[in-house]
Amino acid sequence: MLPLAPKGIEHLLLPAFLLVSGACQAQRDTVTVVSYNIRYDTPQDGADRWDHRKEALALFVREQRPAVIGLQEVLANQLSDLDTRWPGHARFGVGRDDGNAAGEHSPIYYDTARFALAEGRTLWLSPTPDSVSRGWDAACVRIATWAVLRDRQRGDSIWVVNTHWDHVGVEARRNSAALLLERLHPVLVAGKDVLLMGDLNATVEETSVRTLGQFLLSTCPDNRSAEGTYNGFGTVEPPLPRIDHVLISPTRWQVVAYDVPHPAVNDRQVSDHFPVVVRLLR
Repeated sequence: MLPLAPKGIEHLLLPAFLLVSGACQAQRDTVTVVSYNIRYDTPQDGADRWDHRKEALALFVREQRPAVIGLQEVLANQLSDLDTRWPGHARFGVGRDDGNAAGEHSPIYYDTARFALAEGRTLWLSPTPDSVSRGWDAACVRIATWAVLRDRQRGDSIWVVNTHWDHVGVEARRNSAALLLERLHPVLVAGKDVLLMGDLNATVEETSVRTLGQFLLSTCPDNRSAEGTYNGFGTVEPPLPRIDHVLISPTRWQVVAYDVPHPAVNDRQVSDHFPVVVRLLR
């Protein structure tokens, strides 16, 4: 079993945080990030099936003018639909079931005028993360998509991780947090800019999310921590669970805005999750 605190990582927070004061203010600019579980395409959704909501969902995301998008629960045909509706964006990510096109994807889209893909990989959330596998007590195969995006103007890079944790396995979620921190350890030690986002299927009270929070900062302000992100295509009245998260490294990032919009089409939800939209200064 992976340790909850990878060796050496407990010394990261203060030195990395101090880098904020040394950032070059003249070069700082805004990065808009969208994390969105778009609900997989299934005829069983009836009035909420993909064909009825794909145009509205694609338009909503495009209107945010995002530099980075992390999606969850995306099937291959949905990727094709979105590729044609998001000009100027490229993507990286594979299907979780075969490392190619089968099963759900957790792709990372990025603005090609702003970023170039320097490196991409997929981690299976299991004891054998470099091969297709299901981990611990998880009900499903789960993955994290990892991309290093080089900023074309600045010349430096950001590390982006987009993931979808298991909805059943508590042990799986706990070990998923440990695995991601273990792999991010060298990057965090080096003081790089890291974004970790996704549907974690866990609230901030769960050990798995609290573990991430020891080394990464939530972009959600305290006064909005009770604002839910899962709607199940149903009511938007509270209380709703906040299980979709965007976290950042304690380096140069500064949160400019955090929002959980409620996009709708024909008086229905665009997905069974609400998107998380974060505007960051770096």
